[in-house]
Amino acid sequence: MPKITGVLVSHHVFDIKKDMANGSFPKTLFPGATFQMVVDNDVVNNNTLDWSVVTNAGDNSLTVNQDGVVSFSKDIDESCIGKTFVIFAKDKATGKFVSSYLIKPHRFFKPRTATSDRFDNALFWIEDKKGTVPARRDINNVHFDELTGEMFHDVKREVNSGLFQEWGFLLFSGWTNPVHSDIGSLESEIFTLENDRIFISTVNSLPYSRDLHDDMDSQPAQAAAFYGESVVS
Repeated sequence: MPKITGVLVSHHVFDIKKDMANGSFPKTLFPGATFQMVVDNDVVNNNTLDWSVVTNAGDNSLTVNQDGVVSFSKDIDESCIGKTFVIFAKDKATGKFVSSYLIKPHRFFKPRTATSDRFDNALFWIEDKKGTVPARRDINNVHFDELTGEMFHDVKREVNSGLFQEWGFLLFSGWTNPVHSDIGSLESEIFTLENDRIFISTVNSLPYSRDLHDDMDSQPAQAAAFYGESVVS
């Protein structure tokens, strides 16, 4: 009997048994986020099932197509925190429900897509959206070493961690970079804070990440308003 065994997220598979002891993916969410269910350890098995979703977060907030591709609405917002999304899988051969998958987000990021900007303007936009500047580790949940922290390093993929750790290269997962921006198409750069210091946290397509100091408030980056339960609280 087929069953859901994991999820495919930006070229990385999270296995339900091995990787989700602390809750199912995703715990971080953003508008337009997308990933794919995995049936019997291979997405080619997804079409043996009929997919559906039930949620208390509102109609059309989440869809699942018949390839098991899960897509959150581009209009979804921070009100989804704590709501439940349940994906059901029914065996086409027998017509019986054989598997389900529960999603309950703890953290939400609202990216500014109109433009990149300096930190003071980014902060003004974030406060206007009733959010906060993300803690650096809510975006990139790694220890910052003063000697090596600004060097690119591998992203260790983890559930219930930072945005980069859960989603990898954000542009593969539905994130939208600023439309008018000097940011390259192969990376996302987001303002974060740690101990009252400004950082620009970056992830690229490899995926590698790094955190750059921006203490002079001189470099443009993307604003993202944060809501919910911080990983560092």
